[in-house]
Amino acid sequence: MPSTQADVWQLRQVLEHRNIGAFASVQPMTDLTADDMRQAISEFLEQCEQDELVLVYVSGHGTRLVQAGGEFFFIATDTDCDRISETGVSAGFVNEQLEQCWARKRS
Repeated sequence: MPSTQADVWQLRQVLEHRNIGAFASVQPMTDLTADDMRQAISEFLEQCEQDELVLVYVSGHGTRLVQAGGEFFFIATDTDCDRISETGVSAGFVNEQLEQCWARKRS
């Protein structure tokens, strides 16, 4: 989606700007499959140190599924709209990964 690519580019400019975000490292990724999203999030958060501030930002579409208890799912490039809970990336997964992350500051 062109709008998400522009969104990611703009956020990167803000995060890397020395007078605004001053992040030492920004790792933008676009057009990922659900498996690639889960792997990238897991690997990124596993390598974080306690003194770091980490930010996971997802730009794109998502949906809340009533049949899944109202859980929110991020839509990936390979998400099947008829099987979102099986083929999307749950917000629960992202929250679990953030909870397991060593960094004290995380969003």
